[in-house]
Amino acid sequence: MKKLTLIPLVLLLLATTACSGTKETDAQTSAKNDIQTGTWSEDGKVFTNEWSGIKFTLPDGYVAASEEELATMASANQEIIAEASNDLEASIAMARVAYDFLVQPSDGTGLPNMVLMYENIGLSVATKSLDENGYLDVMSIQFKEMESQGMVYSEVERTTATVAGAEWTCGKYSINDGIALNDFYMRKVDGVMYQLSITYSQDTADAAATLLSAITAIE
Repeated sequence: MKKLTLIPLVLLLLATTACSGTKETDAQTSAKNDIQTGTWSEDGKVFTNEWSGIKFTLPDGYVAASEEELATMASANQEIIAEASNDLEASIAMARVAYDFLVQPSDGTGLPNMVLMYENIGLSVATKSLDENGYLDVMSIQFKEMESQGMVYSEVERTTATVAGAEWTCGKYSINDGIALNDFYMRKVDGVMYQLSITYSQDTADAAATLLSAITAIE
């Protein structure tokens, strides 16, 4: 799952920024309890989350990360964040973020891949008033700080799109002059920012669109 570490890390860096200078509280450490994650069907083909109202049908040729793999990725991200800030900030950031699913091609090529996660931004004074565009603005600042690590994000455009029957704000980014592309779909609901990230190349843009279209609303 190493290829997929970048996307959640970017989003967790935002959570860490909002927590800087705060003290850990019971509310913060239990923040993830306010977010309910979904489950896969027994055959591993259909994902549903009644809490967020999202359903995802896995297209042929893709595989979903297991809970163990998601946990490993989250732990690796926490270590990276801890190196950049401190262990307390990393702990608080992790407490506010929950992963729903992560999918990638079963052939190991890595692209396109998609991550659905949630952050309880309502717990922090620094983030609770942010709307989707404000959240993307803060992410852009984080992207600038990542340039020293060899990752240069350039915003291409912002649009809106209907995903799972609801309107989302989308920030489209080019990575390292188009080596890869990354679309972030944001939707704020009751103090929680729903975050859908799709990373792809020019050659896999159609496949990325297929992944997005596989997300529907639960009827």
